[in-house]
Amino acid sequence: VWAYTWRTMAQLDAHPRLGEIRVPTLCIAGEVDASSSPEIVKRMADAIPGARFAVVPGAPHMLFIEQPAEVAHLIRAFLDEVMGV
Repeated sequence: VWAYTWRTMAQLDAHPRLGEIRVPTLCIAGEVDASSSPEIVKRMADAIPGARFAVVPGAPHMLFIEQPAEVAHLIRAFLDEVMGV
């Protein structure tokens, strides 16, 4: 089941639909993420109207686990901006 799921995910191309997103969006990349590189995440952010893009220095793919304070800071700043705080 896992192999089938990973193959399916690898074939998914959601990029053409990213422009349909109409809510505030923050795309965060880990600087050393090999599977979702900053370049890939930046392309996603560029395709979403008004999206913000951020990179966590030195962070790998599991940046939310390995650098939670930096990720929380980025999300908090984004939410404060969006909410007008």
